Amino acid sequence: MKKYILTAVTALVLFSCQQETIEPAPQVDCNCDRVMSHTKFFLPQGIQFGEYVTINDCTGVQVNGNWSTNSGDVEPVNGECL
Repeated sequence: MKKYILTAVTALVLFSCQQETIEPAPQVDCNCDRVMSHTKFFLPQGIQFGEYVTINDCTGVQVNGNWSTNSGDVEPVNGECL
């Protein structure tokens, strides 16, 4: 009887293990300050301006900035690099 129990326990241990698949970590661009949010305002002359918030994916540093079409800037796009 001990032999059957030992065989059953050994079989459970051997067949209950599953191979774990390890996925590679995504590549992070450390030169990218990703736009997290931005605002947009209009002036009567057709000028657009606003503020934006970026976060660097590597360092976690947050930067607040301003943009204006009067200065030649383009409107930031959330999720893209500045």
